[in-house]
Amino acid sequence: MSLKNASLIWKVAGLLFLMGVANLGGLIYATGNMDRISGSYSDLIKSQDAAAFSLATANRWLASFLTRLYQSTPVSTPEETRQMKALREDALAGLDKALEDAKRQAPAFTSRIDAASRAIRDIYTRTCAPALEFGSGQRGQADIGRAVQQIAGDCHVMLRNAAGDLVKLADEAKASADQRSQELSVATTDLIRLSLAVVLIAFVVVVAIAVVLTLKGIVQPMRTLVAVTERLGRDELDEVVPDRERRDEIGAVSKALEVMRQQLSAAKAARADLAVRDAEERRRLDARAQLSERFVQAMRALAESFGQSSGALSSASRRLAESSNATFQQVHQVASAAGQASANVQTVAASAEEMAATVREIAGQVDHSADVAGAAFTEVEGANQRILGLSDAANSIGNVVELINGIAAQTNLLALNATIEAARAGDAGKGFAVVASEVKQLAEQTSRATGEIGTRIAEIQEATGLTVRSMAQITETISSVKSISTAIAGAVEQQSAATGEIASNCQQAARGTTLVTESVAGVRQTAEVTETVSKTLLSLSSDLSTQIDDLHRTVQAFVNDLSAA
Repeated sequence: MSLKNASLIWKVAGLLFLMGVANLGGLIYATGNMDRISGSYSDLIKSQDAAAFSLATANRWLASFLTRLYQSTPVSTPEETRQMKALREDALAGLDKALEDAKRQAPAFTSRIDAASRAIRDIYTRTCAPALEFGSGQRGQADIGRAVQQIAGDCHVMLRNAAGDLVKLADEAKASADQRSQELSVATTDLIRLSLAVVLIAFVVVVAIAVVLTLKGIVQPMRTLVAVTERLGRDELDEVVPDRERRDEIGAVSKALEVMRQQLSAAKAARADLAVRDAEERRRLDARAQLSERFVQAMRALAESFGQSSGALSSASRRLAESSNATFQQVHQVASAAGQASANVQTVAASAEEMAATVREIAGQVDHSADVAGAAFTEVEGANQRILGLSDAANSIGNVVELINGIAAQTNLLALNATIEAARAGDAGKGFAVVASEVKQLAEQTSRATGEIGTRIAEIQEATGLTVRSMAQITETISSVKSISTAIAGAVEQQSAATGEIASNCQQAARGTTLVTESVAGVRQTAEVTETVSKTLLSLSSDLSTQIDDLHRTVQAFVNDLSAA
């Protein structure tokens, strides 16, 4: 799966995991090497420093042995001889045990320690033991003096030289321990620098990756979507929304914006078509108004002719003046009302039918646009919630920083404890005190590094905040589109209500036409009453018939022109 198709939550979690792995790897590496160096220091304290101490102990036992030699010369009884011999044997046993401990603790000095042990044994056997024979038992003062002189001479000098050799061995062991301590101190310094370099490099790499991925995967696509939304708000609907093929939150928002763009384009086309229809309807209404004006003028001319014919007819039909006059008035009124009502009903009915069809189509388009705007609003709200979850995940990075600060504080505490223990150990712990100081510096450097991490995390949180504000702008824009669609729907509903009123007026006009028909029936009855009288007026009515034919042709031509319009 491509990285850009991954969810925003997984992207941020991956960056946090990578940062944690880098820090944990540096910590494990430093901890392992520190354990190794600590073990080396422990071996140093337990081996070579202990060997120097054992050699010093052997030297003290040798001095005690020499003292026992001097104390053994003036003894006079066998019991005292046995006691002094036991004391000398104890001193030699202590010397042998100290030398064995030194060999075990410093294997590199085994041959030299063995040589020193053999030399002490030879001195005792060949030089010191014969002198004791002169000073023991019932010997005289001369023998005792000779024994003391021999012990104070060659025996004392040789044993002192052997003691000097042991001191040299102890000094060499101490020097070797100091050299090893210096090597461990250098190794500790190199380890601290290397660990710090590894942690810093890992931190820089992770931060760089995080910045690049955030810019390319989140900030740039969101800026593009904000620009697209602004263009949609300006009614610029020609450009297709990018990033629709992505399967993350950015892709979902892009798809929703593309659907909204298509629906807005369809609504715009519908509005343009409706404007064309309105213009055509106005043209037809203007043509009908002109035809109606011509029809009124023609009717006026025919009415004047009817008046002249009626004057001639009144002189011949005085007996039927009242009846004929009433009949003529009724017929004239009814005919005019019926013609006008018929024309109005036909015009209004056709207009109402076209307007109803147009209103229904507009209502369908507006409802569909409102549904699409609502769906886009819901989708953007969901994306906004997920980005808020992303902001919460970015805020949880502080826990990682607190954990690293806790580790650094604990490391600092351990370094302090190590310094105290080194101070208790005296000279033997000086090297370990240096290491403890280096560890404390490492803890302080770790604290500063975590401070830098906190700064970088604040930058990531700021970028996340910008993303949240961008989503809020998108939500506000889509809400405005939804409000506009709702307003259009309300206007369409008002137009639909007006169309309903027009239909109601058409029904009332139909009822009026029915009443006119009933009146015409009454007039017909009246005309039948006057039928016998009207026969005398045939000659005069021929002219009236001709005029009526003209009127019929005029009305028919008007109806045909009106239908064609």
